Amino acid sequence: MKQIDSKIICGICNTIHNPLDFIRHNNYFELFNLNQKFSIDKSFLEKKYKEIQKVIHPDKFAQRDSATLNQAHDASSLVVHAYNILKDDYKRANYLLDLKGIGSINENNATIKDKNFLMRFMDIQERIDDAESKEELMEIKVEIDQEIKNLTNELDNNFENEQLEKALGILSSIKFNLSLLENINNKI
Repeated sequence: MKQIDSKIICGICNTIHNPLDFIRHNNYFELFNLNQKFSIDKSFLEKKYKEIQKVIHPDKFAQRDSATLNQAHDASSLVVHAYNILKDDYKRANYLLDLKGIGSINENNATIKDKNFLMRFMDIQERIDDAESKEELMEIKVEIDQEIKNLTNELDNNFENEQLEKALGILSSIKFNLSLLENINNKI
């Protein structure tokens, strides 16, 4: 059996450690042996995810006792959840801000104080509402995608420079842009 470098799997015997105990004392970055920062190597993350899942997937434990099978289910669910958080820029930034004690943005507390941004947001929402063709919506989508890319670069810089309050503000802007994309997708 392949040995794996993971905090929830013994590297020698490949047995599953209790994933809930691991998470209580560590974080998702440590699960995948990543540095705790915004900019990550997503291909490395995916590689580690696949390596871990090959070892802990519940199908591997179908013939074992129910306690071990339950641990495998818990571990696999935890790994999937952690992977989904870290592979997504918005979710990773939100998680990282929470780890750093700044707090996270949830559905109820994302606010924008920049009046220019709010005016732009309302203008784009009106353009989405008034769009009469899929082509118009796709043009707006490209514009929003570029804005999110620019904001993500700014977010990365803020994390690198430990400007976490600014990062929180940028993350709010990204959230609003993501809601515009959702509106476009709903209209298409």
